[in-house]
Amino acid sequence: MCLMLPALVVSVAPDTCVIAGPGPHRTVSTLMAPEVRPGDWVVIAGGTVLKRVSPEQAQAMSRALRLATHEESVS
Repeated sequence: MCLMLPALVVSVAPDTCVIAGPGPHRTVSTLMAPEVRPGDWVVIAGGTVLKRVSPEQAQAMSRALRLATHEESVS
């Protein structure tokens, strides 16, 4: 199973970027979204950036994930 997660782009190199997201910083592929820039919020899955998203979308995804894993209660 592959989980889509929001992440913040920290730096960009040819065909890859470093992201800050759940867990430690890591390098992922940008082949499907070569337009990403540092400071962009993106959705990643399987070690690949799928697309850019707004900060609001990233926040909503993060909250949904926390709710699904019981790290946050519904209020």
